[in-house]
Amino acid sequence: MKKYSFISALAIALVFVSTAFAADYSGLIAKDPVALVKLNLGSFLSGPVMTAVYKGEIKRSLDTVFNEFEKKTGLSFTRDITDIGFFAESGIDFNAPGPNGICFFISGKFDREKLINEIEKGKMPPGVSFQKSGDVKTIKFEKMNMSGAFIDENFFVLATSDVMEKIASKKFEAAALSGVIKDKFETSCIFMHVKFNEALKKLVMTKETLAKLPPDLREASAALSEVTVSGKSLDFSLAFKFSGAKQAGDFKKSLDALKSMAELNLAAKTREAEEKIKNSATVFEMISSDAANMKTGLALLTEVMSLIKLEGNGDSVIINLNFPAGYAEAFSPEAMPFMVAAVGIIAAVAIPNFKKARDKARQKAREKSGEKNFEYND
Repeated sequence: MKKYSFISALAIALVFVSTAFAADYSGLIAKDPVALVKLNLGSFLSGPVMTAVYKGEIKRSLDTVFNEFEKKTGLSFTRDITDIGFFAESGIDFNAPGPNGICFFISGKFDREKLINEIEKGKMPPGVSFQKSGDVKTIKFEKMNMSGAFIDENFFVLATSDVMEKIASKKFEAAALSGVIKDKFETSCIFMHVKFNEALKKLVMTKETLAKLPPDLREASAALSEVTVSGKSLDFSLAFKFSGAKQAGDFKKSLDALKSMAELNLAAKTREAEEKIKNSATVFEMISSDAANMKTGLALLTEVMSLIKLEGNGDSVIINLNFPAGYAEAFSPEAMPFMVAAVGIIAAVAIPNFKKARDKARQKAREKSGEKNFEYND
């Protein structure tokens, strides 16, 4: 079991780390990546939920492991690790027999000589070995066709052999993030950017997939070129970029219609719950029914819907969800059970009825235009 001690301790640490260090990604991320993801562990895991968990016997037990690890390697889990992330090169071959063109990374501040020396002390599992590639000493995982390495004092990467060879030989063509993408990447706690090149479109936007979408979304989906997701504190953004302004405009119209129908459906369900409460014969009947809880859950979703803003900007459509500062209290450990219950009510009541409301609205629209016998099927 000793040979797995480093990997086990590192995996545990990634669940409980927090830090204020910021790494420079300019030389690590591939140029024009087809996918780029980053999660800021410090900001994400220093929130109220993890703070509530990381205490008492759990904290004492893990602190013992972390302290011993720091003595041997110089690495402090609570100070020296910042982000984890992933990118896929634009030239990735989705039809290749094995993984290629991908890289996972952990950023922080590492004493790589101490870390490598400690890893080398243990016996490596079968199929895992140290190799020298250029100026970089790598850990080769033969079965996965991947290698891991501390490429400098700030990054540990786990990449497919083709990417690692480029990094080790200094032939890696790095990205130059700019504009909104650069800002969101650097400041967001959660970031994801996907670029739909031709290879990825063939893999994702198949005829079968597009056929399952509503007709008004098929053209927009086929024209989708980029998707960016970012989140910071209680502010979230989902941006869609299309090959043309027309597809973006049509997509926004569809989203506006869906949002309006969702709001109407929520209002109808809320009135239904209110009527059940008013018509309860006894107090026991009122509290034993799900009407009161249902109304609370629907009220929460109605409030959230009011915070969703849709923006159209040329060939892009952006969905913003910005919670007021006071909403941070709703995400405290004490309030989490109520949040989970509300989400359950929302899923059980609002979602199943959404399709009916949408289809009914479309039916009425068709009837007004003279198509009396129209029937819509997804």
